[in-house]
Amino acid sequence: MALFDNANSPILERNCSQLYDLNIRYRYLATGGTNYKKRDAAEHEEILDVAMLGNYGAAATVLIGY
Repeated sequence: MALFDNANSPILERNCSQLYDLNIRYRYLATGGTNYKKRDAAEHEEILDVAMLGNYGAAATVLIGY
């Protein structure tokens, strides 16, 4: 959500918050499955680092790489 704080768009923030909540529900359900893959925080930190630098193309490339 830190990425959306500077957008000054309540609609965007609300939609992203709702998607986050749905993601948590999905992850909760998925952890019961045998194929659920644990992911570490390193990928999120890398995406956040390049996005906060304003390099959105690199952020997209990193995201697609995972």
